[in-house]
Amino acid sequence: MDYEVVYYNGWQDAPAYYIVGSVNGINPEIALAQKIEEIVLEVRKIFGLSEDLITDKFIQNDLYVLRPASLVSVEKALAILSREKNTLRQSSSRG
Repeated sequence: MDYEVVYYNGWQDAPAYYIVGSVNGINPEIALAQKIEEIVLEVRKIFGLSEDLITDKFIQNDLYVLRPASLVSVEKALAILSREKNTLRQSSSRG
């Protein structure tokens, strides 16, 4: 399933959410976490955000994936991806 990714730009006179891309997967959190670097680069390009002034983490804190009835933060998406990777490692080490 495709999910749209939005960036909250609070630096403008009228702060707003902007659609900055999309991700594809069964789980929106994991789909977002797997493409986070690409999305951050797109946000930098769209809004002209310099790496010298704005960190990737700062941008990530204002990125969300749209679920059918809610928003999912990057922080939550990365935590879910980390949990999934740990589960897979544990499963593969058991044989």
